[in-house]
Amino acid sequence: MISISEVYDAVRDLANKDQKGFVTPAVFNTFAGVAQQNIYNKMFDGLVKSKSLRRSDNDPARHMSTMQQLEEDLSYYIEERLLPEIDDEGDLSIIGTQILFEPQPDEYITVARPLDIKKIISIRSSDQTRNSVEIVHDAEKINRILNSNLSSPTEDFPVAFVKDSTIQIFPDTMAIDNIVVMFYRQPRSRYVFGDNIGGSDLDNLPRYAFIQVNQISGFVVQDVANSRNFDLPEHYKNDLIVELSKLIGIRLRDNFMFQYMNTEESKQ
Repeated sequence: MISISEVYDAVRDLANKDQKGFVTPAVFNTFAGVAQQNIYNKMFDGLVKSKSLRRSDNDPARHMSTMQQLEEDLSYYIEERLLPEIDDEGDLSIIGTQILFEPQPDEYITVARPLDIKKIISIRSSDQTRNSVEIVHDAEKINRILNSNLSSPTEDFPVAFVKDSTIQIFPDTMAIDNIVVMFYRQPRSRYVFGDNIGGSDLDNLPRYAFIQVNQISGFVVQDVANSRNFDLPEHYKNDLIVELSKLIGIRLRDNFMFQYMNTEESKQ
């Protein structure tokens, strides 16, 4: 994880180089989650590019491999989660995955899709068969599968149609207690202080909480208990500072931050 206080101090000092003032915690917090999400998205983009490099034999081997490094970084976000079946009796509310749905037909099993999913890796049943489920995102394709005499889903070869808030499993005759979904979750934040220090806080984005701010000197007293660190591997700290400098520099119209951001990005 990356320390919220270290990143805030770095960005604040950069913004104060030409004495135009300091970045307040409120402004910093506005962009903290956006910057983190941008870095996370770039990790997936980099993985796609690294696969192209590997196919052309331009990716270094073993521990120097860009592809291997990105796969290790993204493994930080892999989760497996049991998803309960939804019936047609009412709304389902789960902490972190609250959804609204309408009564569903009887020909398939419906489970709640977690709202923090970035990308689904696999779906399987949690019973003794542990059947792997084919994943379909396209409505036209699922219709072709269901209407085909050859590819129609069976208990041995089930199919999942992934929608915005639910996942539909075909057929409904499967002996499934629960559905297990393995996926890349979205980045959230990490606890700074207390018994859960370093643990994930899936309900909050990174933030620099404060007790007191001096608007003249820029002196800030941090509220450590209510602050949250970034949910990114440590070696992305410089990338995060550059991304925040870009976002805050645009807001402040700060030429120095623009120059810093352009210089750092040219090195990458």
